[in-house]
Parts: sequence; structure tokens; C-alpha cells
Amino acid sequence: MGEKVEYLADGVGKSSLKRNQVDKLLLRMDLLEQEDRLLLDLYMNHQVKASKLAQLSGMSRGTVYRRINRMIERLLGEEFITIYRCKKQFGQEQMAVAYDRFLLGMGVRRISEKRGIGRRRVRRIVEEMEDFLKSEEDES
Repeated sequence: MGEKVEYLADGVGKSSLKRNQVDKLLLRMDLLEQEDRLLLDLYMNHQVKASKLAQLSGMSRGTVYRRINRMIERLLGEEFITIYRCKKQFGQEQMAVAYDRFLLGMGVRRISEKRGIGRRRVRRIVEEMEDFLKSEEDES
């Protein structure tokens, strides 16, 4: 994604996003797991400050900002959305790994632990997904 999503220091995320980006985010928030969706919803729609979210979640304020920023970047990006649009081509395990990697930004080790899949298998699935994304990009 060419443009970096920036937030205002007061925690009002919508102010720095273009209207079409906000609409896209709101539509794609349903793709997130409940905890992440709640965090982003409180920040974007209810303007709860990162310091308050940090208190509620037990994370540091910086971690909350980074997590929100990364979620927004990935939701506005097209990697996971491209895979999601073609989900019939992939199995449940592949989609779970794609979700963790391309939407949540998790590394191979964390995905392996979360999903109970060997690291080699996770790596192979990630490589397959990256090859798929590259081939889709080449077709465009």
C-alpha cells in the first residue's frame, strides 16, 4: 500500500483517513476476530483513546497504536482480500493461515503454535499464498 495511514495524537482515527478508506474499513472489520474488531471499533467509532484501550486490554499505549495501525493497513491492503475472494480454491487450513499471516501479520512460529500445525507446513502454505498473490498481481 503506497500511503501510510496516520493517526492524530488525540486518538481520533477517522480524522486522518479518507472517506472511502473509512467506508472500506467499516465493511472489512467483520473479517477480524472479535477481540481485534472490538479494539478497532472502540478506537474508530467510539473514539476511545489509546491510553484508555491500553488500560482496558493490559497492553501498553504504544502497542495499542501499533496494533490498530497494522490492522488498518492490512484491512486497506489487498493481500488478504484477494485470497478471501478466491477462498473456494483453498482449504480451511490454508485460509486460517492466510488470515493469521496476511490480516493479523503473525509470523510462522506464532501461526504454528496457534493452529497446531508444524512450522514447515505453515511456511509452505505461506509460500503458496504468496505465489498465488504474485500470479494474481501479474494477471492484473
